[in-house]
Amino acid sequence: SCGLHNAVDSSLSQPFPLVDQEYLLTLDPDFLVFPEQQKASEELFLKHPSLKRLKAYRHAHCLYVNGDDLSRPGVR
Repeated sequence: SCGLHNAVDSSLSQPFPLVDQEYLLTLDPDFLVFPEQQKASEELFLKHPSLKRLKAYRHAHCLYVNGDDLSRPGVR
């Protein structure tokens, strides 16, 4: 473990919850995790410019990981 926790996981009961921009702004996470294509995050911030206020965006803490690791539950 690297000392990080999933802020969304602790507050919602669904395994793959959908969250809106107001919820993300309330959480103001230190990091955001995206599928490996940087295009996903660029599109998100273009579509929702208010998300540029997030701490993760302001500090360039957007992490890109293998999409399979995000979409398949369980240990790898």
